Amino acid sequence: MSVVNLREEARKLEEELSGLLGRPVRVPVVEVFVRRCGCRGIVLYVKGLTLDDIEVLGELLSDALSRLGDGCPVAELRRIGPEVRSLMLLEACDEHPPDEDPSLLPLR
Repeated sequence: MSVVNLREEARKLEEELSGLLGRPVRVPVVEVFVRRCGCRGIVLYVKGLTLDDIEVLGELLSDALSRLGDGCPVAELRRIGPEVRSLMLLEACDEHPPDEDPSLLPLR
């Protein structure tokens, strides 16, 4: 996925989440990473999303993240209190199977 596509998809995600929740949700920063071991993925820094929102949105959020992640099968969220700060979409390498990491949530 190109940088332009990532920016557009992040904007669509903002609109979709804001519409579903009835309040602004922002994705001000999107980072792409590749680790030395082979793990790779996308980090979405978010504003306006809470842990309760993640539970309520469930499958709708999984679908939206799957479209953005383009093959990244799992997500990890980082939070401060009840507020979600980032969502990481991860395609793990063979050394780091996602089913061994309890902080990762399967998207499908």
